[in-house]
Amino acid sequence: YLASDAASGILGQAITLDGGQVMA
Repeated sequence: YLASDAASGILGQAITLDGGQVMA
């Protein structure tokens, strides 16, 4: 999940505010 959240953080910081770290 870390890799997926990291990619999501780069494209859209909706899920990951820090752009990589899982918030939920």
